[in-house]
Amino acid sequence: MSYHLDAWGATARKVLLGGRIVRLEGFRATDPDTVEAIGTDSRRVRLLVVPREAPGGAARAVLRSAADGDSTATAADILAGNGVAGTR
Repeated sequence: MSYHLDAWGATARKVLLGGRIVRLEGFRATDPDTVEAIGTDSRRVRLLVVPREAPGGAARAVLRSAADGDSTATAADILAGNGVAGTR
């Protein structure tokens, strides 16, 4: 898992999850509104992080927008377009 160093608090470098060791690495170049999971087969998936303060309706709208496979919007654009403040 990778995350933006300034957007997330300090964490352990490795955690045990489901009997497997998961490495956590922070980078300043990572989008602060996302986290990225990299599988053992090197496949990657980037996940949009909806702030917990977002009202339920706005959070659902963000997730619907993010699921639009035709969108080229950034994470910040998706959040802002649905009235949700990102981490920037």
